[in-house]
Amino acid sequence: MGQIDDIQNRFLEETLDIYQYVNHISSLFRFYFRQVEMKISDTNDLISLMENYNFEPSNASDVLSNKDILEKVIQTIQNMENELFEYIDTHRKIEIPEELAECAIVQVEELVEMQGIIYTDFSADDEYEKYLDYLNTLSPENIKTEVDSTLGTDEFFGMFGIQDYEDLIEYCKLYYYNRYVDSQISEYNSLVEIHTMLKSMMENNPVNIFRQGFLLIVTAFDAALFDIVEAIMKSEFFTFFSANTEELDKSYKLKDIVSHGSFESLRDTLISDLLKKSYARDVLRMMRRYKTSYLMVSGNDKYNDILEIISRRNVHIHRRGFVDKEYFNKAEGNIFNLSDGDYAPITRDYFSHCYTILTGVIDNIPDIR
Repeated sequence: MGQIDDIQNRFLEETLDIYQYVNHISSLFRFYFRQVEMKISDTNDLISLMENYNFEPSNASDVLSNKDILEKVIQTIQNMENELFEYIDTHRKIEIPEELAECAIVQVEELVEMQGIIYTDFSADDEYEKYLDYLNTLSPENIKTEVDSTLGTDEFFGMFGIQDYEDLIEYCKLYYYNRYVDSQISEYNSLVEIHTMLKSMMENNPVNIFRQGFLLIVTAFDAALFDIVEAIMKSEFFTFFSANTEELDKSYKLKDIVSHGSFESLRDTLISDLLKKSYARDVLRMMRRYKTSYLMVSGNDKYNDILEIISRRNVHIHRRGFVDKEYFNKAEGNIFNLSDGDYAPITRDYFSHCYTILTGVIDNIPDIR
């Protein structure tokens, strides 16, 4: 395998992983979106609105409609989160005293769990308040009488007195209070997870999955482009720089050349110095001067598309995605008809557009003979 082949394979494997991961998260979004409907089942207006969400938007109108729906859903989830957080923040779990937790009576599964006299249908997590009221009405004397008449008064149950049943009631109050707090923490974490997933599909959110995938793929493209161009420069030094004479702006004295000891050492220093001061667009420009065909995908020159992709990456890193004059200058045009100050979105289609172009260009470059 040649040097460029190795770089290509690493890049293509990495970007395929990113592409598949983005699509996986996008697919999971459908599941989480449906989870929301179960969480807000009493909010009929919002559920009706959610039914209009288009998982495969095909035009700008669909995108805007989805954005409006997601904003309303996210706000509802956020409100539910805030309410639960306030409860959790003011209702901490209570440590059950060791002497109470180790009482013999509370170790009896029949009395504490599903089949027991204490545990009733009211003990479901969403009916905790009713269950607590129920516990407060219980009498240890009545419980003992009922247990003895139901389960018998043999040596096992007969050994429990009134104080034991008072301890059992107190234990149940603490045990199910803690369990209810745990259920609220679990529900809160579930809402946070749903909230995060919903934000991953919001067009202008930093955690938008298509934006994150786009940034990763462009970063990988930069690295692969520099590595490939460096390999070509070393292998095709004279041919490459004959097409890029303007990049050779440094003159060397004979003693400087001799001090390198070999042409290869001088060459590597010149290339290293040049690449250190170059940006991706500079390297791309040099590549185009050398071989225009390297930037062709399906018979079309993708030079301007790649410049736009790099410029859009830069505004997302430095300007939260809002284009400025620098964007147009570096892109050397305006192929998406954006205006100064517009938000440059990373949609599902744009992400796929970038993946196709960048992988196509890298895969198109032949190995060094």
